Order: sequence, then C-alpha cells, then structure tokens
Amino acid sequence: MARIYTSYFANWRKFQDKFTVSIARFDPKYATVDFVARKVNDCIAPNVNTLNAIKSGEISQKEYEEQYLHQLNASVRGADFIRYLLAISAGKDIVLLCYEKYGDFCHRHILAKWLNNIIKQEQLDVLPIAELGHEAVQLELNFTYD
Repeated sequence: MARIYTSYFANWRKFQDKFTVSIARFDPKYATVDFVARKVNDCIAPNVNTLNAIKSGEISQKEYEEQYLHQLNASVRGADFIRYLLAISAGKDIVLLCYEKYGDFCHRHILAKWLNNIIKQEQLDVLPIAELGHEAVQLELNFTYD
C-alpha cells in the first residue's frame, strides 16, 4: 500500500524513489517534481492574498488556518484528491512538498490534517499522512474542522 507523506523542497533529492507533488503556490526552479497539484485544483495551494497577508503580519496563524480551511472546504474534494494521487503515483509512496522546513508553520500541515480527517471519515484504504523531516512523524488525527 502506498503511503502519503509531507516534507519540504530542500529535502527533494532524498525522495527520488517516491512520487513528489508540489502543493506550493509557486514552485522552486531547483526542484523537479513528478506532479504539481494546483494544475488539477488551484485551491490546494493557499491563495495569493492569504499568503501575502500572513507574510506581512496582517493576519495571525489562526486566521491563516481558518482562511485556508475555508478555501479547501469550498473548493477541494479531499477524497477525490487522495484517490487521484494514488492513481497517478503508480504504487509509489507520495510526498507532498512546499517550502517551510520541518517544524515551521506551514499550510502542508493544515492540508495533511484536513486530509487525515477525510481518510478517517471516508474510511479510505490509506494510512494517515506523516511528515518526513528528520524522521517520519505521525500527524495527530484527534481534531476535526467544521
């Protein structure tokens, strides 16, 4: 069974044996990924206004999270997204990539927790998403978003 992980672009070369997916709004020139998620659904990556607002300090991390979750809930069918990734990855483990290093606040953690809730609710045949940083870390499943 293929596994889904999250990580950041600086680790990109470590994942040559995995199916790499950019979930970023903008992709780095130095990393070549197997798939760019926003080409299927632009709302996988946070919108530019939300990104600019968090970077400038106009909104808090909590407000960023709320805005991003609203975007996901309004525009992304999470179970279909997971199924699509599993179908195109040809059985390889999948790594969802963006910029922030391990431990930093990042939309990939919000996305992973949101997808983990969908995995649990829909009873998908997928193990919970884990972070690949210095070591694989299981993301918590014990909260839901309404």
